[in-house]
Amino acid sequence: MSDYFKLADDQTNFLWDYGWFKSSRFTIDAKQSPPLEDAHSTIDNFVNSKIFPRSYCSKPNLWGADIQLHGPYVLAELESTMIEEVNAEEFRNILISAFVQERFNEPPTADQQAPVLEWLDEICQAGTSFFSMPKDAKKVEWADTVWWVYEEVLAVNLEHGRLDVGVLGYD
Repeated sequence: MSDYFKLADDQTNFLWDYGWFKSSRFTIDAKQSPPLEDAHSTIDNFVNSKIFPRSYCSKPNLWGADIQLHGPYVLAELESTMIEEVNAEEFRNILISAFVQERFNEPPTADQQAPVLEWLDEICQAGTSFFSMPKDAKKVEWADTVWWVYEEVLAVNLEHGRLDVGVLGYD
């Protein structure tokens, strides 16, 4: 598997009490061989790359960690074909709907939601393909308070040579 992905940016925003948003941008090396044909082959290569493992709950919290997890997902049980392509509206709604949970005493304020909404505005542009991590893939069993909200989306824009990952969590 070629090394197509280089981490260009990795941000963490603490949104409200235990809510957080992590966004990462990877540049896609178009000089690698074979070239990536489309967004689906990009996702397949990313999921199967050495950079994909990441726990999101350990320190240091690095891409390409020596673990058998990607967030709550068990890597051995996760296949790229399980990652669903969605349209731009569904992509936005996946993250926005995470702000409305019955278990929240109160949802995050507009100011607290702003980093996520700004990221969505930047990512949702023409020529981008949108994906959502699977809801039914095998996940690690943690305490009830860890990752009880976990939404991860991916966006591929081959024209601009980038892959963006957004994760909204609450633990």
